[in-house]
Amino acid sequence: MLRGGFRLYSVNDDWRCCGHSRPWQPVSAVRRRHHQLCDHRHMLQPTPLIPCTLANLRARCRERGYGLEEVQECIARREGDLIWVDVSHPKYPKEPRRGGPGSQLKGLLARIGIVASPACSCSKRARIMDEKGCDWCEQNIDTIDGWLAEEAKKRKLPYLSMAGKALIRLAIRRARKKDNG
Repeated sequence: MLRGGFRLYSVNDDWRCCGHSRPWQPVSAVRRRHHQLCDHRHMLQPTPLIPCTLANLRARCRERGYGLEEVQECIARREGDLIWVDVSHPKYPKEPRRGGPGSQLKGLLARIGIVASPACSCSKRARIMDEKGCDWCEQNIDTIDGWLAEEAKKRKLPYLSMAGKALIRLAIRRARKKDNG
């Protein structure tokens, strides 16, 4: 339970406030009464809240492959432009998300020796594909195929649209398989 930026111990931990080192220890009548009346304010523990702006959180989400809508629940409070983010919340983007259709396509291309360079827009477009998801990629397969054709032309590589679309479909299938299990 969260109270003003502090997490309250669960009911299972309430015995600690009554001075017991063990929950099965006998309780005196005074301690029992205290335990019944206590609001456990002295049990409040600070949660790891970090102050930042919404733009900072959006950037963190983007770099780790999450959408801002997915992590809204980790925002503990707002004060004007400043937000307080609970980094211990399960929705906080702690680890980079791997395995979206863009990441899968990048991996497949890397296997055949085509890797993203700092000058190309491959990483940006892979991130777009990851953010938009498998359904969007399936509906916009021609757009993604155009991106691949454009990059192949820049690199002076031969390109077949049929092969590109097959690679995109494979990346989408792998991303869905990774999402489901």
